[in-house]
Amino acid sequence: MRTLLGAVALLAISAAPGFAEQVTDVIEDMNERANTLKLQDGSEYILPETFSLDTVKVGDTVVITYEQGEGGQKIATEVQLQR
Repeated sequence: MRTLLGAVALLAISAAPGFAEQVTDVIEDMNERANTLKLQDGSEYILPETFSLDTVKVGDTVVITYEQGEGGQKIATEVQLQR
């Protein structure tokens, strides 16, 4: 019974909104007006207001920590250039 409750609790935590995820990929496109990055896997991320697009360029590999927004959009909470 404890195993079942532990599994249910773990599932509930991992499915909770606001749960941060992370992705590493190459920048395919940048949209300064919309403040977004598009990666080679086709996913698009809304960037934090404090992030400057001048710090990255198309072709850079980045690590993005993000949360799922209410409309399904991916909202970046942190963007790091991978060297």
